Amino acid sequence: MRSVHLLALGALILPMVASAGFAVSSFKKTSRTSENGSYGAAAALDGDIKTAWVVDPENDNAGQWIEVDVPTSKVDKISLIVGWAKDADSWKDHARLKEARLEVLDLDGKEPKVVYEKDLVLQDIEDRQVIDLPDVAVGGEMNGGRVRLTVKGVYPGMDFAALALGEMLVHLVEFDAGTVLLAEPPSSEAELHDGALINDDDAKTWWAAAGPGEATFGVSGGRYSASSIGILPGPATQGRPKTIEVTQTGTTRKFEMTDKIAMQWFELPATVGYTGSGVGTISIKVLDVYPGTASSAPSVAEVKLNAVIEEF
Repeated sequence: MRSVHLLALGALILPMVASAGFAVSSFKKTSRTSENGSYGAAAALDGDIKTAWVVDPENDNAGQWIEVDVPTSKVDKISLIVGWAKDADSWKDHARLKEARLEVLDLDGKEPKVVYEKDLVLQDIEDRQVIDLPDVAVGGEMNGGRVRLTVKGVYPGMDFAALALGEMLVHLVEFDAGTVLLAEPPSSEAELHDGALINDDDAKTWWAAAGPGEATFGVSGGRYSASSIGILPGPATQGRPKTIEVTQTGTTRKFEMTDKIAMQWFELPATVGYTGSGVGTISIKVLDVYPGTASSAPSVAEVKLNAVIEEF
């Protein structure tokens, strides 16, 4: 995904450290010989609040940047955790992002072209902050786009002057992925309520496990790169998912569902800094349920997927 022309762009500002579709201007090295490590760009793009991109302490924070390549699409928003949220000490001890310049670049021409830019002022809070954008289109047949965040100012840390940015995620505009494929059969099936009923487009039918306890199944969006999953619980007579685990590309997220029979949507784990970047089967584990009037066995009526790009 990363093209060689990015080297020329990065050289206009600061030396660049790049890796497979994302880059930072500098990072804290774990040894004198390390070229990448636990404080590089990937640490702010992995969906894990316990990791963070940390600016090289020998550099000023202002002017440092992090960027991620995105496929041909529309950029909907960006979300940030402005500090290192591993624990209370990590948060206050390190500098947090206060002001930044956001740029969206189109890479489908001869040279990268800035198609949107905005100055951001962020709050000094541990919650994820979401910045809406006007659905900025990037890319074409050959290349996609790039989102760059350049540091302008920080909230000072108590012990360390270097910025530690916990998370950056680019959200792309979603669309209905259409067909949902049953990629992993359920771990068990009650009579007349088999796994095929999960994706039959009929809310009046449902899959049910053979009995109470944890249950699993897997789905995929076929040729579409799924970004979020919608789950419609089974009827009031059946056990309805309460806590679920969703795993894709080796990354697992846990979600709490509400006790209502309505489609409920959850963002799938991202792997390289933008929504829909996970690949392969989406595995769902129902950990516990809201008991039904007739059964406590897990049940799901329908699964839907939203996507951001079509895979080729």
